[in-house]
Amino acid sequence: MTYTDEQKAWIWLASIDGVGTRRFSELMQVYRTPENALKKMMTDPVSIPVRHDSVKKNIVNALDEAYIEQFLGELEELNIVAIPMVHENYPELLKHIYDPPPVIYCRGNIELLQHPKKFAMVGTRHPTHYGADGARMLARDLAKQGVCIVSGLARGIDAKSHMGALDAKEPTIAVLGCGVEMPYPMENKHIYDKMKKTGLIISEYIPGTAPRPTHFPARNRIISGLSSGVLVVEAADKSGTLFTVEFAQSQGRDVFAVPGNITSKMSKTPNKLIQEGCPSVLEAQDVLDWFRWPSHTGGKVPASVIQQMSMQEMAVIALLEKGDCRFDDLLSNLDYNTPQLSSLLMSMELKGIIKKLPGNQYAMKARL
Repeated sequence: MTYTDEQKAWIWLASIDGVGTRRFSELMQVYRTPENALKKMMTDPVSIPVRHDSVKKNIVNALDEAYIEQFLGELEELNIVAIPMVHENYPELLKHIYDPPPVIYCRGNIELLQHPKKFAMVGTRHPTHYGADGARMLARDLAKQGVCIVSGLARGIDAKSHMGALDAKEPTIAVLGCGVEMPYPMENKHIYDKMKKTGLIISEYIPGTAPRPTHFPARNRIISGLSSGVLVVEAADKSGTLFTVEFAQSQGRDVFAVPGNITSKMSKTPNKLIQEGCPSVLEAQDVLDWFRWPSHTGGKVPASVIQQMSMQEMAVIALLEKGDCRFDDLLSNLDYNTPQLSSLLMSMELKGIIKKLPGNQYAMKARL
């Protein structure tokens, strides 16, 4: 990843131990931009407006020009990409929440940050069979409709939601309360490993940051901040899930709930949310209808469409039936120039034969 000087300055300041999101914001009130902060601090390190001596010392130690290059080199070795707020891939929705992270660290497909239909699913770490099965089913069905599921990789509802998206062979996003190179909790490492290949793992914390109790409520603002809405599947009364609900409501996000058994303590929060006016979700279509997101049924390509397929369309299908393909891979395997292939793929999308995925990839949408 190549960074501009402006982006490097953002990453530099955010990466310093003890700065954090709040202190970053305070420093911006003084210096206006990280670039200006770097310049002024190098000229006059004594006047750095930070009360804690240890943090001030960390900043002074980081003023060496080699610091940021070494930090970026370490990120590259770990296959981690830093996305500062001034980067084109930084999600627009996230920019406008209260206390947005100045930099997010990513592992996986960073183009998912720009996915147009991101939807969060959260809930208890101790779900009933009903909650676990429901979360996985809803996540799978939403993912099949092109919705990118966002959650926190925690045990319980989070894990089931990610698994549902993976069942549909679709990407999903996890927001961690530790460094992105740390699968946490370890019992979900198998999910983490799958997500590294097809999805995205993000965190506001620099690599090497251990999971701490205070990190998880803070990361919940990012889960909701990334998403168009938040679905609560199961959660007991006074559950930590309410942090995400409160963040979502303060950010202007829609909150949904799955109704549950009135005798189950894990249904207390979702049932109460519904009672207070939150929309209930019984199936994926409820979410699609709320946001007016188009749905597709998949199934088989109609015989009438198959009969009228051109040789060029059949050549594309022959490649896609082996697996998803990037545009450049299709281009290198077929005898077309870029405009010709773009036109052909758009025509096949409109016919409902193929679908476009994040990352300029294409896949079969229906079976022949």
